[in-house]
Formats: sequence, C-alpha cells, structure tokens
Amino acid sequence: ARAGQQYNQMATNPYATQAFMNPYVQASLQPQLNAIAQQGNIAAQQAASGATGQGAFGGTRSALAQNLAQQNALMAQQQAIGQGYNQAYNQAQQAMQYGAGLGLQGAQAGIAGAGQLANIGGQQLGSQQSIANLQMFQTVQQNYLVS
Repeated sequence: ARAGQQYNQMATNPYATQAFMNPYVQASLQPQLNAIAQQGNIAAQQAASGATGQGAFGGTRSALAQNLAQQNALMAQQQAIGQGYNQAYNQAQQAMQYGAGLGLQGAQAGIAGAGQLANIGGQQLGSQQSIANLQMFQTVQQNYLVS
C-alpha cells in the first residue's frame, strides 16, 4: 500500500516526474530542430528567388511567402519539441511505475520473510514446550519412584 501511495505522490508531482525524464531531451532534439530550421531557410530563400525571378522581390507577395515558410518551420519545430517531451514524459511514467513495482515486490518479500520468521518462531516455541513437558514428566516420574 505504501508503494502505491508513493507512486501516486510521484505521479502527481511535476518535479518528481521531471526527475525521471531524460535530461538530454533538448540535446537529442537539437539536430532535428536544426534540420527543420535549415529547411525553413531554404524554403524562404526559394520564395525570395521565385519572387526575384518574377520581378516582385521586396513586394508583399514575397514577404508573405517568406513569412509562410518561416511559420511552417516554426510549427514543425514546435511539433518536434512536443513529441520529444511527450515521449520523455511517457518514459518517465514507465520508469516511475517500474520503481513502484519494485518497491511493492520488496514489501511483499519482506512480508513473506516476516511470515517465515513467525513460523520458525512458532516451531521453536513448540519444541521448547515439548522439551519442558518432557522434563516435567521426568521430574514427576523420578519423584514418584523415590517416594
């Protein structure tokens, strides 16, 4: 029960969840974010080239096309970040569940061990009572024979 309570407290505490998250999420996302930014820059340059080829460089259409390319790149970056952190969060949840499961298994093993010790203690008490009864019987028998 205690392991379950600890898991519940950890699962609802954002700091505990973050402690189980991969600390290198940002570093692992950075190459993907760089590639998306590069693709966005290429798309913006292509929009500017297309506008220049049509003699519209510096116009509203050119600016809109470049802004749209940048917006698409930013949206792709945000999506990659969201997916990366979502995956890290899910893995942290699994790690916490695994840790709670280990705690529960440890508690169950402790309870089983305590039960075994109780059985051994009961057996020892029974043996001592048998010995005491046997000694008392021998004493009574000796007293009867002497008298």
